[in-house]
Amino acid sequence: MTRRFPEMISSLFAQIAEPVRRVVHGGRGVGRSTNQISSGGLGGHVNIGVFSNNSRSTIIAAGQAQKMIQMTYQGYTRLVEPYSLEYYVRKRDGVGNEYFWGFDTTGGRSGKTSIKRFFSDQIQGVTITDQGYNPRYDIDF
Repeated sequence: MTRRFPEMISSLFAQIAEPVRRVVHGGRGVGRSTNQISSGGLGGHVNIGVFSNNSRSTIIAAGQAQKMIQMTYQGYTRLVEPYSLEYYVRKRDGVGNEYFWGFDTTGGRSGKTSIKRFFSDQIQGVTITDQGYNPRYDIDF
């Protein structure tokens, strides 16, 4: 049986370490909770931001069903068309973060409706809505 890529990623993250729920202080994230994995290495510990399994599963299920998700991102409630999940590690400092690409139909802070990258550590309360959408881009889940 062939495993789907998102399931493989979830499985790999679970084998590396369980996400640690912690409160981030300072910067834009004052007092917000986030899921992070602390990974040791040659340079010491690096924080890796990842989605909780529940949030990741919700985003993937919504994308596969072509249903919009409602979430809070940077303090704004948004209605988003989910398209793909990605993981990126910055070369300059080795910090990694999981994020997803989605079309923000409500505009958020900027008020601009467009395709946007949403970082896992800034998302709260992801739920699938009953509202479907016609994909503007390829759905990669």
